[in-house]
Amino acid sequence: MQDNHPKAAENYTDAFLWSFGLLLFMVFFVMTAFVGIIWALITALTLNRGMTFWVRRRDR
Repeated sequence: MQDNHPKAAENYTDAFLWSFGLLLFMVFFVMTAFVGIIWALITALTLNRGMTFWVRRRDR
């Protein structure tokens, strides 16, 4: 009688963990970049409004 048992599956745990870690890094990087852009826009708008207010008040 022949022994026809299937072979064990390859262990892809390390590859999965590295890929998942890289994916998480990219997601968090994009989220941080987006928040940074929003923060920069809010800061720029606040400075612009503040300087405009200050110049108009000084010119009275």
